[in-house]
Amino acid sequence: MRQGKGEGGRFAVMLVGFGLLCCASVACVFPNFLISNEASSDVYRAFNMALGVATSASALCYGAAVARSRRAVDEVYFAGAMAGYGVFACGLALAFATGQGGGVVLAGVAGALSGVGLAPAMVFWFGMLTFLPERRALFAQGWQALVGGSLFAAVFSMAAGAGQAVLSMCVPASCLCAVVVRRMTWSREERPFFQGEARVGLGASDGISDALQAVALPVAGFVVVSFLHGALVAIAMAPEGSPWGGLASSWGAPVGACAFLLWARFGRRRSYAAALQVVLCLIAAVLVLVPFDALIFFMGAGYQVCGLLFYSLVIDELSSRRSLAIMLISVGYAFSHAAFLAGLYVPGAFGVRSYDAFHYSMPLVIFLAYVVFAALLFVTQRSRKRELREMEQALNRQREEKERLRRALADASEEEHAEACRAIGRRCGLTKRETEVLDLLARGRDVAFICEELYLARNTVKGYAKRIYAKLGVHSKQEVIDAVEIERRMRS
Repeated sequence: MRQGKGEGGRFAVMLVGFGLLCCASVACVFPNFLISNEASSDVYRAFNMALGVATSASALCYGAAVARSRRAVDEVYFAGAMAGYGVFACGLALAFATGQGGGVVLAGVAGALSGVGLAPAMVFWFGMLTFLPERRALFAQGWQALVGGSLFAAVFSMAAGAGQAVLSMCVPASCLCAVVVRRMTWSREERPFFQGEARVGLGASDGISDALQAVALPVAGFVVVSFLHGALVAIAMAPEGSPWGGLASSWGAPVGACAFLLWARFGRRRSYAAALQVVLCLIAAVLVLVPFDALIFFMGAGYQVCGLLFYSLVIDELSSRRSLAIMLISVGYAFSHAAFLAGLYVPGAFGVRSYDAFHYSMPLVIFLAYVVFAALLFVTQRSRKRELREMEQALNRQREEKERLRRALADASEEEHAEACRAIGRRCGLTKRETEVLDLLARGRDVAFICEELYLARNTVKGYAKRIYAKLGVHSKQEVIDAVEIERRMRS
């Protein structure tokens, strides 16, 4: 990407726009803030389920549309995001109206509209990060999460009416930033976003298999943490839950963003899989050791860090193939929301409706989560070992082919040299033995070597050399070498 005077301005607009949208997206996790504290649990459930299903489906459809478009990919990419902003704004407005006497159906429609619109807008911003250099994109990820999380934590602390008023301004402001940053990027790139990229297909040549292997572990960890986060949020927002659970979760996101920024700044080796394993181990420790309010705080931070690690990995690995990057980001975004939705309601279906029940079931949950993670790690390592073995075999084949070609060239050169000596011998009337001596002289061999090679006496070799010099009309060994070389080149 070209650097210019407006690079800092574009970076700032990107942070503001992405941060505002993140604030609005986090608000959707807490329907009691969007709708009303007096609404029934059925209304919240309808909103959350519709939101989760619609977000996952919309993300997959948007990613597939961008990745599979044959023409006008830029128009699909940007128009989908703009349409998403409009639908998301309608969904939020409907959610606000639901709190004024709406029922379950209205809440479900509001959740569906919010989910359908939110996914394309979020994926659009992740795709825009691929236009930044690696390190700048990494910091943009952390800063936008910090801006969005901090803004929502502040909004969550406000009164319901004031908070809803602030949220209603976030979506149009973020949409305006998207338009501005898109125009700035297009003028800077001086070409369409996806020019020269092949349409993503299903063949191995498209690199999809390698990309899926690279993101398998991060997306698995992200899904596991999303499920646990959803379960804890459901317990915190329940009537018998913690009064500080929602606030603790909202402040966990900016803290997680700060931790990610510190890792990006001071980490010597950016191994996303290793960082994710450390985060999962820390989450497993806090699940057992800390009280509930602190637990949901750390889970909010861990959820934020895992998401940032996954998206940063995709952007880092596939910045040159934006269509494929957007498709994988959409898949991860869809899976994480589906896992969060499952965490909201699946544990409750099995009787896990309080922190005590959640705490008692944690050993089993952790065990199952790490069995899945270990299985994925095993499969990925086996695949990587197979790739390394195939690469080593390919290198060995290349070495063998190179050696074979070298020998073939050497044999051809030997034959050309011998044929040139025979041609000179025929033209100058050399005997067979004199031709053999000429061959060795033209190779730069001395008298001692020729004596040993042809089993001749020293004086005999000297006599042959004098007669060869006389017949060729030369006076030194170098002239003999030059004569044979000239003959070889003329014949070739």
